[in-house]
Amino acid sequence: MHPPTRAIPKQPPLRATVTAVVATVVVTTFVFGSLLLLALSVPAVRAGFPNALALSIWVHALLVLAAAALIARRYRVPPESLGFVRPGRRLLHLLWQIPVVIIVLLVVQGVAFAVMGGTSPSSRTSGLDSLLASAGPATTILGFLGIAVLTPLWEETVFRGMIFGTVRARWGTVAAVPFSAAVFAVGHGIPILLPYMITLGLALGLLRAFHRNLWGPLALHATINSIAAASLLAVVLG
Repeated sequence: MHPPTRAIPKQPPLRATVTAVVATVVVTTFVFGSLLLLALSVPAVRAGFPNALALSIWVHALLVLAAAALIARRYRVPPESLGFVRPGRRLLHLLWQIPVVIIVLLVVQGVAFAVMGGTSPSSRTSGLDSLLASAGPATTILGFLGIAVLTPLWEETVFRGMIFGTVRARWGTVAAVPFSAAVFAVGHGIPILLPYMITLGLALGLLRAFHRNLWGPLALHATINSIAAASLLAVVLG
């Protein structure tokens, strides 16, 4: 007798993924568009913008995750097909994979800034540093957790869960990795960071394929965001 084969989880259908992407765009436009309008029209919101921004990051992430959960339930997509499976020893490879990816990202972005004649990332964050300098420790920590934990969670659910799974089911992993990376990079909408975001998207897709779950790319994404957020956290708490 042949040993029982492991059932392949149902992949997100195209309609579910399109719905999830549209929902993400709508939620993003509504939350941050409302924040911008309120900041421009309401003095109290403008004065407390750091607090409103930190709260908006949480509201946005929770709404996107809620929408993704409802869409997955509507189309009967199990969590396993999005990559939420029991982690295994294979994740130990992250001990070398994450440092390697970080080094590659630094090289790629350094070359991109040199070629494009852009300014260094530090000079471009001075405005954000000044903004956070007016925020209290509680607000800054709230924003840090939103950027380091919630943002990677919703982005990986949508990009490496829904989009990656749908494309892989139709055209295979070879197509799913670059396609999800391209959508991921374009979705962030920062032209000078495009080489960086594409490289990061490719790395996240490769980890999704290598580890066969969402925990690998989620760990990398959370690490990258934590490093970026920690530098801003130090501005306020330091």
